[in-house]
Amino acid sequence: MPGNVRQDALQARHEHVRGYVVLAVPEQLQRPRDPVAARYWAERALENPVKESDRGGLQVFLGLLLAESDKPEERVRGLEILERYAQPGYYQYGAKTALAKAIRKQDPVRARKLLEEARSLLGGEVGVCLELGRIYNIIHRPADAVKVLLQALEKNNDNYVILRDLGITYKAMGEKEKALDSLRRSLELNPTQTQIKTLCTQLERQLGG
Repeated sequence: MPGNVRQDALQARHEHVRGYVVLAVPEQLQRPRDPVAARYWAERALENPVKESDRGGLQVFLGLLLAESDKPEERVRGLEILERYAQPGYYQYGAKTALAKAIRKQDPVRARKLLEEARSLLGGEVGVCLELGRIYNIIHRPADAVKVLLQALEKNNDNYVILRDLGITYKAMGEKEKALDSLRRSLELNPTQTQIKTLCTQLERQLGG
């Protein structure tokens, strides 16, 4: 990534602009709070001379932002970018994960296949396991979701998102005690989760605790 773009972003004192610098790598696939600003800065970075090792990550990041846009023409462009980078190559696994995230509601079967391909190389990488767990929940395979989330948790036991998703999955399976334990651990790591606080209270009442 060119130094002038990084410097511009960091000096802007705008959290969403700074966020694009942090998020503009294949494995960091969370949605920024201001995707319009993130798209602007990603496009700007790609207009500058960029090392090939940086360009691929930026393209995947931009592709995901566009694919999640409400504008049909932007979504089509984003999906085209992700499809291109999902082909065999250095960025295919990050692109497969991003593409799966973009299409999981419309085509959960293909999204699962893409994520399983990514997982075959990346193993317990957090982004892949989280997305695969969500796909398994969409297609009503919560036991499989638990397996991949537990795999991710082995090397990331302080990740509140994994614990949150695990707790929600356990709840869907009727495993209330396991759900409450996971959700409490998630809440300890990130106490700002108001919906999880409410869910914990509900489970505590149901369990008589």
